[in-house]
Amino acid sequence: MQQITDLSSNRAALPPMGLGIDGLPDGMGQLPHHGVIALAGPPGPAFENWRRHLVQDLCQAFPTMLVAPDAPLLDRLLGTQAATADRIEAWILPEAAQRQLQETGFAALRKDLKRAGLGARQALCVLDASPLFTGASLERIHRFAGQLHQWAALRKAPVILCFEAPDDEVRGMLSSFAHAFAYCAFLEQDANGLSLYLERWNSAHGAIFDTRLGLQWLAGKEPAQRMRANGVVMQGAAAQLVHTPDELEIYATQAAVADQRQPPAAWHVIETRELIPEAVQHAIGATVLLDAGSSVEFEALARLVHRLRCTHPQTLKIVVRETQGKLRLNSEQALLRLGANDVIYRELNFSRLLQRLKELQSQRFSRQVPENYEQALHAFMPVPELGYQRPELFCALTRGMLRKTQAIGLSHSLIRLRLLSHASHVQAIAAYRPSRDGDLITADQDSIYVFLFACGESDVDTALPRLFRQPLAQLFSSQISESSHEGMLQLLDRLQSAAEAGLPDYTAVAAPVSAGKGQTSLQPHEAARQPAALPRIAQPAATVPHAPAMSSRPIARRPAQPHDA
Repeated sequence: MQQITDLSSNRAALPPMGLGIDGLPDGMGQLPHHGVIALAGPPGPAFENWRRHLVQDLCQAFPTMLVAPDAPLLDRLLGTQAATADRIEAWILPEAAQRQLQETGFAALRKDLKRAGLGARQALCVLDASPLFTGASLERIHRFAGQLHQWAALRKAPVILCFEAPDDEVRGMLSSFAHAFAYCAFLEQDANGLSLYLERWNSAHGAIFDTRLGLQWLAGKEPAQRMRANGVVMQGAAAQLVHTPDELEIYATQAAVADQRQPPAAWHVIETRELIPEAVQHAIGATVLLDAGSSVEFEALARLVHRLRCTHPQTLKIVVRETQGKLRLNSEQALLRLGANDVIYRELNFSRLLQRLKELQSQRFSRQVPENYEQALHAFMPVPELGYQRPELFCALTRGMLRKTQAIGLSHSLIRLRLLSHASHVQAIAAYRPSRDGDLITADQDSIYVFLFACGESDVDTALPRLFRQPLAQLFSSQISESSHEGMLQLLDRLQSAAEAGLPDYTAVAAPVSAGKGQTSLQPHEAARQPAALPRIAQPAATVPHAPAMSSRPIARRPAQPHDA
């Protein structure tokens, strides 16, 4: 790549020339005085705003010729240029004429510019140069751009080419032909705001590459207002955060630091979560530490995380700390999907929390956040049912949860527990005490099926004993656990077939489970020491084992045992 020429020795003799954006650090807000300068951005108010103020700054330093594809664009950009109107000349070069110049070559363009009155000390700004290059072969682009560069190097004023709606073709062209476009910058706009990406540019300390600067409107969000840098500096293709003006600021809810007699003096401790949005309304790169609260507060917490993420730059750090209970796996992943940078577990002490917050200071949130909060949260939530379900409904509910969460990679487990010969279905179902939505149970001829929502295979042996009031070994002889999507579907297919052939419905004898309905705070790895797990039936990879031999007698005529009652 060609080195960017350092013009510091000549700067004193040349008038300062702004880039149309205020507050850019280290001299990056000054336009170079020589060479071809490529500026690109998406169509819309932001890019038009930039070009308008770019022309304003340019005309204050040089008499300028503007080249536009149509008159309306000139009218919009020159509407506020009355003070410098005598320093501007305009030339309409339609898109069709620009495309024709791809064939006739740069010599024809140079001749037309001279005929239009372009002087040697007059700046040239092409307001949309995309038609000059799009659709052309690499050879033509190489030749045209090289001749343009040679011509610009001999001039006493800058040459600026603006590219509206830079698709991959235009952006790739500007990136590849660095020998011709010595300076290249892109205005970027996404859901998290505006930024100026300097692919190659000059600064007060020399050439810079792959640097992204956060932007905001100078006052409000009116298109007439100038943009200015907000202090965020990122570098590299992965946009590694370098600096934000408030990166050391930490805002924490009172409940998030309740275990500390005296939180760090520099922290901003906010009484409740409801006051957080107002407290951090101007935050750019600060860290917000929220308490997870209780299970009934989860929806309010998730909505707050989503709101903060959608109204602040990606450089804002949002951290949720478990306080009153353990978040379920699906709740934790939902928070991360909605905009949280991290979830801190209860087991992590305060000194480790400080270390984790320090590690987050140089990070930016890079995941795409869904605009619709309700739809995004719904994908992580189980069905509102829990406890015993008749076999057909069990299969339908379980399949629905598997289908809904497959795309987000949430792990579940389906367990088949084979009953001991002296244990009855009624006894096992009555002993089952679920406390979380989506944890379901049903029965076939000789087994109990348990579906655990958002419970991975590694947590089954810890979670399962907590769900039964009796030790598992007193009810079941063995268990088959399946956590793969395909394996669970195969188990469900077998259960569905058995249900269609006829299975009893134990709804009438199932114990009520409304007391714990809707809880989200329980997490399998928090359980205390439990009895040893049941023997597991080995399974070949990606398949479900054959079911154990079943009794030929109908379950309804199974002899009752003395302790079944």
